[in-house]
Amino acid sequence: MVNREELQKRLLATFREEAADHIEVLERELRAIVTGARPNGTIPEEQRPRLEVLFRVMHTLKGAARSVRFSEIEHLCQDSEVLLRGIVRGDIALTETNLDTLKQSIESLQELVFVDRARSQTPASPPDQTPSPEKHDVPAA
Repeated sequence: MVNREELQKRLLATFREEAADHIEVLERELRAIVTGARPNGTIPEEQRPRLEVLFRVMHTLKGAARSVRFSEIEHLCQDSEVLLRGIVRGDIALTETNLDTLKQSIESLQELVFVDRARSQTPASPPDQTPSPEKHDVPAA
């Protein structure tokens, strides 16, 4: 039988593998968006699906991070998700500053997932401090 610590290690290893795939998609889509961005902050219609992919991938990565109690990644994804939601809805302009913010977020995700492996044993707050998923308002993807 697998003990709790071993199970956490396995879950985190699986999380890291899946996170690598998500980060690859985030990088690819953001590169394409940067290439097609208009200087006035408007979003060409052909970019909308890419923005929605970024939003969905951030949302998925946030949930995966929550499941392994990796709160730093969860919060970083939440912040990016809020920015992306505003851009997709047209409430926030697609500015160079916002694109840089998203790029920095993705770079931070890479560091947290790949570079900071020393802390991979217990990446989060104790279970009794982690809110249950039912208590979160989860935006529709």
